[in-house]
Amino acid sequence: MEVEVVNKKKTNLVDKIRKSPLIVKLKKIKNIEFILCLFIIAIALLLYSGLNRSDSKDSTAVSSTTVQQSSDEARLSEILSAIEGAGEVNVMITHKDGAISGVLVVASGAKDIKVRLKLLEATKVALNVNADIVSVYASNKV
Repeated sequence: MEVEVVNKKKTNLVDKIRKSPLIVKLKKIKNIEFILCLFIIAIALLLYSGLNRSDSKDSTAVSSTTVQQSSDEARLSEILSAIEGAGEVNVMITHKDGAISGVLVVASGAKDIKVRLKLLEATKVALNVNADIVSVYASNKV
C-alpha cells in the first residue's frame, strides 16, 4: 500500500496581495515610490488645510461671542449703575456651552446691604438667571 503525500503550500494573504494583477502593474510603473509620496503629501496638505479652516471658524465664533458678551456686560453695568446708591458698577458674565454660568457684579455702593440686594435682584431679572449664579461684591473705590 502506497500513500501519496500532497504538499500543497497554503498561500497567505500577503502573497495573494503581492501577486494580484494591480500590484504587478504598479510595480512596472517607473518612479512609483515618488508618485506615491507625492500623493500622500497632497492628502496630508488637504487634511491640514481643512483643520485650519475649522480652527478659524471656531475663533470667529469665539470673537463674535466675546463681542456680544462685552456689549451685554457694558449694558448691564450701565443699568445697574443707575440704581440709587450703586455708584460705579463693573459686570462680568461667564458662559458655558452658550448658556450663562455665572455673573459677577462689583459696585462701589455694594457695601450697603440694601444696595447689594437691589443689585442682585436687578441682575437676576435683567439676565433671567437664578440668584445662585450671581455674586455681588463691594469695590474698594468710594
